Amino acid sequence: MTRSLLFFLLLHLAAAPAALGLDHTLAVRLRELSAEAFLDAIAYELRKDPAARPALDALPRGAAAAAAAGPASTQAALFDAAAALVPAAALPPEGRAAAARAIGEARAYIAPPDLPAWQESPLPEKRTPPPGLAVHRGGAPETAAADPASLRWKDADGYAASRLGPLTAVLDALGPRDRIVLSNLPPERLPLNLFGRGRLLALNLPVSGYAKRLWLLEGAGGRRTLLLGSFQGASFLRHFELLIKRRCAGKNAPSLTVAEHRAAYEPYYRALTALRAANPGALDGLEGLAAGYAESFRVYWSSYSLSSASDAAGDWRVDLYRPPGAGLWGVVSARSSYYGETLGMNLRYLVEESTGIRTVLIAGSGGSLDPRPLYSMTYPSHVIAADGSTVPNALASQADYTAHVSVHSPLEETPAWTAAALRRGAGTVDVEMAQAAAALSGLGLRLGFAVLVTDFPAERPVFARALERASLARQDPALKYGGLAGYANGVEEWLRGGPPPGWQPIEKRLGRTLAEQSALNLRGAEARLAPFSPAEQRLLERLEKYFTASPPSFSVRMSTARAARALEDEALLSTGLVAALKGNTVTPFTPGYEEEAYGAYDYIFGTLSYWDGPERYGPAVLRLGRDAWRRRAWATRRSAMRALAVEAEEAGLDLEAAAADAGTVEKAGARFASWIVVPRDLPEALALQVTEELRALPPAAAADFAAAPDEEIPALIARHDVGWLEGKIWKSARMEELELVKAPLPYPAGISVPAARLGLRLVPAK
Repeated sequence: MTRSLLFFLLLHLAAAPAALGLDHTLAVRLRELSAEAFLDAIAYELRKDPAARPALDALPRGAAAAAAAGPASTQAALFDAAAALVPAAALPPEGRAAAARAIGEARAYIAPPDLPAWQESPLPEKRTPPPGLAVHRGGAPETAAADPASLRWKDADGYAASRLGPLTAVLDALGPRDRIVLSNLPPERLPLNLFGRGRLLALNLPVSGYAKRLWLLEGAGGRRTLLLGSFQGASFLRHFELLIKRRCAGKNAPSLTVAEHRAAYEPYYRALTALRAANPGALDGLEGLAAGYAESFRVYWSSYSLSSASDAAGDWRVDLYRPPGAGLWGVVSARSSYYGETLGMNLRYLVEESTGIRTVLIAGSGGSLDPRPLYSMTYPSHVIAADGSTVPNALASQADYTAHVSVHSPLEETPAWTAAALRRGAGTVDVEMAQAAAALSGLGLRLGFAVLVTDFPAERPVFARALERASLARQDPALKYGGLAGYANGVEEWLRGGPPPGWQPIEKRLGRTLAEQSALNLRGAEARLAPFSPAEQRLLERLEKYFTASPPSFSVRMSTARAARALEDEALLSTGLVAALKGNTVTPFTPGYEEEAYGAYDYIFGTLSYWDGPERYGPAVLRLGRDAWRRRAWATRRSAMRALAVEAEEAGLDLEAAAADAGTVEKAGARFASWIVVPRDLPEALALQVTEELRALPPAAAADFAAAPDEEIPALIARHDVGWLEGKIWKSARMEELELVKAPLPYPAGISVPAARLGLRLVPAK
């Protein structure tokens, strides 16, 4: 703030009545931070539209201080003063219109009241605390294990400050004699021993004031109590508890208490049913609900739009659409918040009142524990509810187990929490979906979930480049929302009978799941190979039993240089992810035909057998643990390129000509599909494969298998080159999923050092 502006603002505040109850330093800071919050909201919206961005670039330095130093007496007037400083007049007509829309969106989101930033508020003498009020000294039990001070993800302090907004100034002004109370009740419902008597100020602060209300009480002896009350959700309250603890970490801070009456949340959980009651008939006939990124549906489903219904406060809204062949759909949004469990409970109550709803979809921002491109949309295979149950995702591929979990607040995502989540198989995390899954899973609904990756809670070197561009506290809305067309259009295609948007490319091409294709292949192989001789039948049964009891390994062969890079990144990446995450130019080992056939560049390839695979791929081996490949892999007898080669030979064509011939490519695709096997079917499928391959070898090979004890089966498989599969894992694998690392002696330092740091077993390559 410039000296002249500060002097003007101090004079302006000095002339205000003493009853305002704030010292000048805090008053100045609250006003300036309010203006900053308004400008931040406007800037966020301006960044979404390239036509409006020049106005942001030309915004004068010190704009927040200039707005704060003006005569605006209410928060609404202060917002207008901040908006007036946006230099939109110099833009062309399209830019001026875009800037006006951005300012309007910011105003609608932040909803500045026509009230001053602080005002005296009467404090009723009579208190009516409800029976059963739960009081927790030090914080809510659910967050007792969280330690926000130990967070290590990027800009955690900036994130906390951005969510607290101007409230940071109040928190910084409090001392150890003061206290903080978080409650879902207003002052008149709290007991005197928790919220006493004195001068009460209502704080009307942007960002930190929505979905709750703020009061500052000055009691006897100058002791102050900051009340964050009337919270509209239990998770939201706990989120702010952790935000405050992060802000106060390492300081001589006030005491903190949570006072909660669960029944007081119910009106907020019934906002959608209240909306339905206020709009009779408007929501009748709904077949599905979608929540999250409503603005994308307004753009990409605009031709299917019918109407909208809102509640009396203009807060909750349902946009109605009828995509061809998909029935009537409602897309839910809320100006205030449906943070945490609030969304799931609202959807549950509406579904219970509207018996025709059969599908509910939820999309939102989340953190990725797995390597994924920033602002990419991901579809976890399952959501792990709070009770530990898993809810399948109707929008996702079930061939790759990538679970989703939820927290009360991102400030729970400490290194200890992240390690535990990874052990559970979690790949993404947010603050709403698991609560919604728990609320909705018993209603017989088809549930779908989509996560837009906006941050990376796990500390991994592979995330470094993405984190140069963004964090939870600093995001690029143009990039963030730019990819949502794929989500809205993918959902539409699915509703009209197409594949789910989260299916793997091979599943979309086949029109069925990998598990369904594997089952078809298993039945086909049995029919094709029958009848079996008595010796073959005995061997089949023996092999299937052995493969069930002692499954093969998933070994990824590579050069020592690539192994060192994977250990340095703390992630094993597909070719596509190396380019997307690290920006490196990659020359794929996999032929381009395979990329065209099923998106091969997005897979990690390995040998699924009892040996480590062909040595031509390199001397180093990263071996995945059994649980990892059983949950995440699928396999084929050979590669898609091999399928093309077989068809080319039968057609009398060379490979280049075969790849250019549509009929041959179609046959090669069918052959490749006939080789697909998923882990569930692997023991029987692999036993059939070995039996078939032995038929093509001299009888002595089958005799070797018949005579050998079970423990020699792996050696026989390697010796006769039978019974191995090309395994595939989508996108990436974590270091936590590795069983061991093999490298030639003497171990290169680029492998031995990170392997020791990561606790990986390192053994000599033979």
